[in-house]
Parts: sequence; structure tokens; C-alpha cells
Amino acid sequence: MADNIAIMKAGAMSEIKDKLLEKINYLEKNRDVILERLVSIGECSYYEKFKKDCGIKISILDRLIELGKQYRDKDLFEKNQKDENGFEDKAYEILNSLDPNDSRDVIIEISSFEENKESEDFMNDLIVMYQKYSEQKKWKHTLISSESTKKGFLKQAIFDVKGESIFRHLKYEAGFHDAITNSDSKGNNFKEISVFIKVYPVIEEKELRWRPEDLKIETFHSSSHGGQSVNTSDSAVRITHLSSGISVSSQNERSQYQNKENALRILRARIVLAEEERLLELKSSERKLMLTNHLNKNKIRTYDFKKNKILDHRLEKTFNDLKHILKGNIDEIIIALMELDEIRKLNYILEL
Repeated sequence: MADNIAIMKAGAMSEIKDKLLEKINYLEKNRDVILERLVSIGECSYYEKFKKDCGIKISILDRLIELGKQYRDKDLFEKNQKDENGFEDKAYEILNSLDPNDSRDVIIEISSFEENKESEDFMNDLIVMYQKYSEQKKWKHTLISSESTKKGFLKQAIFDVKGESIFRHLKYEAGFHDAITNSDSKGNNFKEISVFIKVYPVIEEKELRWRPEDLKIETFHSSSHGGQSVNTSDSAVRITHLSSGISVSSQNERSQYQNKENALRILRARIVLAEEERLLELKSSERKLMLTNHLNKNKIRTYDFKKNKILDHRLEKTFNDLKHILKGNIDEIIIALMELDEIRKLNYILEL
């Protein structure tokens, strides 16, 4: 797969060489207009995160313009084309810093749309897969919230992952994960089920501030799997952001303080994701300079337990030995997605 991606990347570089320089020249000539729109998008939110992101995107814009100036001289351009790190590579190096969230820790939210044992089993398979993958990467993987249906089936699990460059690896996991899985103990019948995964970059408290009156904080008894109370103290916490209506509950910790901190951590991530989705609706081509690519709502992968295979729909590639992959061995898929993203970043500037 890596060889195929390398060939695709080389082809993409060759194809867009002239257009890339042409587009950078366009950015230079129209910098003031683009800058005005970027600042407008950045300031339409009062969250510090988006203002910071806006500044990073402006910096990338200026670095691309400077690169164009360096290569405008024909002799210098031809000389650098012979270098190992030519014009396209340098443009990609700049674009590779496009997502300021790449170095952040993440919160992963897995939700089921069905209330049955098969769906719960599939969710648990995915939780274990990410846990094992985190262990391989020396990341810290912690369950911070879980919720069950009235019948006792797991319907949502939220966990965070801490370490180095985690969002850069896991942001591609956002979207619908489908499974063709056993519906009886003998393995004779199969059914299709689906779960949805959201991947949030962890937002620091200083990046999103609110007043005490912006939040409604409630406490209640923690419940175990199936809805039974696990203690007599009000250690569980539910926090609602009143203006957006976004609500988060946390009950996995025995400490009310820790449950509150976990709920606030999730709430910040959800509010920022909602803001990013709102920005996505703005009818400006420069909006892409403000956004990350973890808002996927498409079907991204099918786990075929019947054939013991995984199909990644973005790569259009089938990976064998599903059981092996579910033990956390997903690095081949993740790396292929990261390399595919390189091609998209090279073409990205042409879509401005």
C-alpha cells in the first residue's frame, strides 16, 4: 500500500506543479482579501482556540506566499527542482502543518444506534482495538464515561488517549464503522450493524472559558451496567451548557470532583466540535483554512466477521485477518490514511 501511495503522491506532485505555483501567486495578489475573510471567520467565535487556529492558518498562507517568491526566479526555480526537497516537497511541508490539532490528545466517543448484544460486542471490539493500539504506541488510554440502555446494553463509551501526536493518527477514525457480524451463538446467521465514532481534540480550559451562570450542574447516583445504583452518594455529575443545550454526564469515577472534571473535559470538546460544524456551513471558500478533518459523517470502514476481513472505503482496500487487526494492529491502515492525506493536502491549495 505504501508503494502505491508513493506512486500516487509522485503523480499528484508532477500534475499540480505549475498549478501550485500559479495558485500561490494568486494568494499573494489577493492576500488582503483572503486575510480579511480569515480574520472574519476566526473572530466569529469567541473561543480562543479558533482565534489561535486562525493565526496558524494565516502563518501558513504567508509561508506559501514566501515560497512562491523564492521560486519566481526561473534559474532558482530550475535549480531547486533538481534538489531532493524540491518546490512541491517544500509546499507539502508547509501544508503538513495545516492542522494545529495534530499534536493534541484526543477524546474518542463511540455510540451505538441499536439496542442488542451484537452491537454491544462490536463496540467492545473497537474499544479493545484502540486500547491495544494505544498500548503499542505507549499512549495512555482511559475510559472516562459509559452509558447503557434501559435493557442494559452498552450504547456509548467515551475515553481519552494521551501521548505524542495522537490526534494526527486517530483523527481518521471519525465516521461510521459498520460490521457484518454473528447474530447467533453458532455463527450461522449474520447481520449488519453500525456504530458512529467521533474524535475530538482535547481543548484546554484556557481556550474555552465560560461564566458559572453558563452552566447547569447536577449530581445524581452513579449506576452500574443495567441501571443499578452502585453507591449511595451523589458522585455522578451532569453538566449542561445552557446556550447550546449540550449536556454531558460522567459517573465512572467514585469522586464527584473527578466526574465533574471529566464532564467538563468532554463538554469543551463537544462545544468546539459543534462550533466547527457551524463554521463549516459558512459559504466562504477560505473556511477550509479554519477547519480540521475530523468531522467525517460517512461510512469509513466495514468489518466483515464472516470473511475475517476489513474494507476501508477511503483507501478502497481490503485488509485480511480481522481478528489480528482487532487486537490493535491497525498501524498499516492508519499509515496508509496518513499518506493518502498527503495527496489531499497537495491538492488542497488548488481548491481555495
